[in-house]
Amino acid sequence: MKPLFYIFLLFFYLNSFSQYKISEKEFEKERLEIEKLSKINIDSSKARALRLLESAKKDLSPSKIAKAQSTLAYVLVFEVKTDEASVLNSKSLKYNTTSRDSSEIAKNYFIDAIIAARKSDFVKSVALFFKSIDIAKKYNNMLLIQKSYRGLANSYCDQRNYGSALKYALEALKYSNPNGDLSEASYINATIAEIYRLKGDCKKANILFEKAYSSFIKIKEKHGQAYVLTNWSLCYDYEKSLEMELKAQEIWDKTAPENLMSVTNLGNIANSYFMFGYYDSIAKTIKNKDLIKTKKQYLILSEQYYSRCLSIAKKKDNLDAVLFYSSSLSELYYYKGDYKNAFLSLELRTKIHDSLYSQKNKNKIARLESQKEIELRDKEIQLNKLTLQAKEREKWLYIGGILLLTTIGVLLYYQSRNRRKTNEKLQRLNTDLDQANKTKTRFFSILNHDLRAPVSNLVHFLHLQKENPELLNEENKKRLENKTITGAENLLTSMEDLLLWSKGQMENFMPQPRKLSIAKLFEDTKKHFSSEDKVSIAFENSYNIELISDENYLKTIIRNLTGNAIKALEKTADPTILWKA
Repeated sequence: MKPLFYIFLLFFYLNSFSQYKISEKEFEKERLEIEKLSKINIDSSKARALRLLESAKKDLSPSKIAKAQSTLAYVLVFEVKTDEASVLNSKSLKYNTTSRDSSEIAKNYFIDAIIAARKSDFVKSVALFFKSIDIAKKYNNMLLIQKSYRGLANSYCDQRNYGSALKYALEALKYSNPNGDLSEASYINATIAEIYRLKGDCKKANILFEKAYSSFIKIKEKHGQAYVLTNWSLCYDYEKSLEMELKAQEIWDKTAPENLMSVTNLGNIANSYFMFGYYDSIAKTIKNKDLIKTKKQYLILSEQYYSRCLSIAKKKDNLDAVLFYSSSLSELYYYKGDYKNAFLSLELRTKIHDSLYSQKNKNKIARLESQKEIELRDKEIQLNKLTLQAKEREKWLYIGGILLLTTIGVLLYYQSRNRRKTNEKLQRLNTDLDQANKTKTRFFSILNHDLRAPVSNLVHFLHLQKENPELLNEENKKRLENKTITGAENLLTSMEDLLLWSKGQMENFMPQPRKLSIAKLFEDTKKHFSSEDKVSIAFENSYNIELISDENYLKTIIRNLTGNAIKALEKTADPTILWKA
């Protein structure tokens, strides 16, 4: 009934799928889901992979067909149909190579690498995993990089090269998304745990096995649980080990009975039963009643499990498993006294060992790793050169920037300094202008005073002559006329001096010092006030002094002071003004 059910399921998928076309986005999403499902439910994942391929063919899309072929090949690997998987993947690779779809080529290399590892062709698997990683890194395909590193770790682990195995398993962990697929991260932890176990560090192994197993239970992934139990069982005594192995095999028989790890687990069960049959002391320690058998029963069970294990391993070309468990079966036959079968099993083991673990193969794998390291080192050197060149350019850009900023700073400094000097100059000029304006104001105030008195006398005389001529006798009239004429002449002289001085001071009203004779100044003052008869003005210059000053300023000041003194002495009897030098 079971085969009929799967045929019906496949027919249902294909029929329903033919009713509509799938978009590119949905197509890629379906591929990812099929790959995840292949570890959990191989029948369902295969049905969906076939459905996807049928859809691609209906779309007449060579690109989709190639992608669907690689997806189906991936599923067939987990179904342990490596030959069929290889044929499909080769077709996919051929198209992807022609269309230069590097991203898909990386996936093809990854699938071929898994197939090679299943067939214990570790030289080929290592080379292909490296190729897959190189291309996947160019496209930043984290999931493929992580899977390829884990596959690489398993290949080195199978070659007993635990140092390289741990190195690449840790690389896989770096590329796993901590917030992403818990399943993938758990498989990596389980791989690292197995490497620690093989290195003899069961303490670290137990921690990681426990972490991975708990995660698989949390997400209800049976395949992952069986995967962990198969290896984890070898960290314990024979009784607990057998309990875990039987629990794992129960899952394998339901999900993937011919899986590589199922083969390993069958061999482990066979070995546990052999230990109980071989060592009475171990058999006596068993507490689980379901596991208690007679010596003969233990040996029969051991042979049955070894036979089943080797049958699947030979069928699937799993030479590594054939090698290991044929050696164990040889010991069982020898213990039972069946020397012929013991010899044949041992002979098979030796033949395969020389093929798989020859120094030639080890050297090839070592060369592949060395070549990869050299390539990585060359890339690193090239990257360092580019980095240095970039830093050199950056350095000169910084220097250029600093020089530019310095130049701008210097220009701004000089501009600021010049502006400051200009402002200071303007401030001085404004101060000078303000001072000049104040001086002009005082000067014209003085001029007003000096010119007003003579003009006032002239006007007074003219009014007197016009309005009251009878008050003037001939003598007074003549005296006043002479006085007025003298005053007018002095006024004219003063006005000429003042106007000439004013003209020279229009642009720059500043003193112009030069050597002056006091006697000349006194003479000018005496002449200017010669018409004054109410005040006596005396001058003393015993030493005939000369000084340096502005002549016009000094004349104006002396005249102003003298005029003020005359005005102040109007009510004084017989006043005298004395100028001394």
